[in-house]
Amino acid sequence: MSQQIIQSEQKETEVFSKNANEESDHSSQTYELCGKRYNSNHTESESYHAYGEVIQKKRKTDSPKQIKFEKNIVIDEIENLTQKYEKLEVIGEGGFGVVYKVLDRETKLIKAMKRLKKNSKLIQTDNELELLKRLDHPNIIRIFDFYQDEEDFYIITEYIEGGCLFDEIQKLSKLKQQFNEYHACQIMQQILMAVNYAHSINIVHRDLKAENVLIQYNEQESRYHVKVIDWGLSVLVEHNQKLHIDCGTSYFKAPEVINRCYDEKCDLWSCGALMYELLSGCPPFDAETDDEIEEKILQGGYSLPTEYFGGVSVEAIDLLKKLLTYIPSFRISAKQALEHSWFKKVNNKDLSQRSLMKGLNRMRQFKADKFMLKYIMTFFAIHTMSPEENNQLTNLFNQIDKDQDGKISHEEMAQALKSVYNTYKDNEGVEQTSQEQLSDDEISEIINHIDFNQNGEIEYTEFLVAAMRKYTLQNEEFLYKVFDIFDKDGDGFISLQEVKDKLQNNLQEFEFDSEVWNQIIKEVDEDGDKEISFDEFKSIINTYFIKNDYSNSQAY
Repeated sequence: MSQQIIQSEQKETEVFSKNANEESDHSSQTYELCGKRYNSNHTESESYHAYGEVIQKKRKTDSPKQIKFEKNIVIDEIENLTQKYEKLEVIGEGGFGVVYKVLDRETKLIKAMKRLKKNSKLIQTDNELELLKRLDHPNIIRIFDFYQDEEDFYIITEYIEGGCLFDEIQKLSKLKQQFNEYHACQIMQQILMAVNYAHSINIVHRDLKAENVLIQYNEQESRYHVKVIDWGLSVLVEHNQKLHIDCGTSYFKAPEVINRCYDEKCDLWSCGALMYELLSGCPPFDAETDDEIEEKILQGGYSLPTEYFGGVSVEAIDLLKKLLTYIPSFRISAKQALEHSWFKKVNNKDLSQRSLMKGLNRMRQFKADKFMLKYIMTFFAIHTMSPEENNQLTNLFNQIDKDQDGKISHEEMAQALKSVYNTYKDNEGVEQTSQEQLSDDEISEIINHIDFNQNGEIEYTEFLVAAMRKYTLQNEEFLYKVFDIFDKDGDGFISLQEVKDKLQNNLQEFEFDSEVWNQIIKEVDEDGDKEISFDEFKSIINTYFIKNDYSNSQAY
C-alpha cells in the first residue's frame, strides 16, 4: 500500500502508511527500560538505568563448580569474582540490579559488571547468554565472564565509555539540539550492520531502541563506535517462521508485533523509529500511555516537523519512510537498508594504505597450525585486547567486509590482500601494478590459516585473532590463566579428557574421532606422557614466535 503525504496546517509533513480502521489486540508485556522511559500498562513497571537492559525470568540453575570456557565466555566460581575484578563505581541501577564499572586486575582493562537479582520476575539471562554465544560481530556487545551465587547473577561485558544512546539524545534535547546527520548516519549504519548480521543467522532482536544501543565517540577518528546490547528478548527463528508474542517497548513496536504475527522485519520498523528519534530528539509515535502510543502506531500516521526535519537530506527521509513502512513485506530489509544511498552520501572514510597494510601484514604472517594454539590466541584476543586496538581492527574488518554482512568471505579477503600487495598508487594517485605479486596459491594459504573452521567465511573473532598484535601472547600470567581453564582438576597437567571437555565447546561443528583427539594432544605433549604440563603449554607460544620469525614482537 503506498504511503500518502499530507501537509498539516503547522507545515509539518504527516506520513500515513496504512488504513487507520484496522482492529488489533493491544495487550502487551512490560519490561524494564533505561532512563525515564518505560511502559505504563503494568502495575509494577520500573525504570532501570543499567544500560537499558531488558530482563526477563531466568530458570533456576546450579552454581558452576569449576571454570568453563563456552564460546569465548568464561563461566567461573563466584569466589573468583572479587579476586579478578575490582569495583570502581556504580554506573547504573534500578529495581532489578546494578551495573558497575570494574577493573580487571589481570589485564588492567576497564569492563562493566551487571549484577542481576535472581528473584526478579523479569529475568532472561539464560536466553541472552545462549544467543550471545552465537553472535560474533563488532557492533554487538561481548560478554567475557559469567558468575552466580544464591541471590544474583554477575555478567562481565565490554565497557563503553559513552553510555547509552538514549541518554545522549536526552542530553542534546535539553539543549534543543540533536545529532547532526553525519553522526546519525554513522550510528544507524552500525546498528543496521548488527541487525543484518543477526538476521543472517536467524536471530531477531525484538527490542531495538536507543536505550539498547551503547555509543562511544572517538575524537581522533571523528566517529562513533556502536554496540547493540540486551539480547534477552531475542529469539532464534526458522525460515519464514511467524512469531506471536507481543513484546518490546511501545515507542518502537512494529504494528505487526502489536497484532501478534510478525517476523524479523519488526526489527527494521524499530530501526526506523530509532532513526526518527536520532534525527529529531523525539519518538515518531508519542502519547501519555502505552495503549495510546500503540493506537497511533496501528493508525500508521506520523509527522515530520520542519523544525526537526527541515534540514535533513532527501536521502535520509527516504530511508526513514522505507523503514517505517507499515506492511512488512513492503518494508526494506537490513541488507537493503545498508545499500541505501544515504550511507553512500555520508560514508565512512577508508583506512590509510599504511594502516591497512599493518593489519594485513599480521594476517599474512599468521600461521596457527595447532588447535591448542588457536584456542590460546582466541582467549587472548577476546579477554586481553585493549579498546584502542579493538577499534582499529574493527575499522579494518568493516573496510574489508564490503557487503556488510558481519563476515568476511574468502573473495573479500583475497581482494583486500591483492589491493595492498599486488597494486599501489603512485604520487599522482594512479593505481600501478606491483613488481612482486602474491600468487593465488599464496592468497589461498593465508586465508585458510585465518578461517579456523573452514566454513568459507572469516568470522569477527577469527579476524581479531589473526590481526591482533601477537606480543601480548608472551605474558606468562595470562598463559597461566588459560592453562587453568583447561586444568579442571587443578593437578598441574592437562589430560586428554580435559582437552575434549574444553575444546568441544568451541568446535561443535566438527565431529572428531579418538585418533584426532590424540593427535591434538601429541601436537603439544613433548615428553609423550599423554598429558600437557605448563612448560609444554607455554612452548606452543614460544615455538610460534620462533617459527614465524617475530624478531620485533612489539610490531606484531
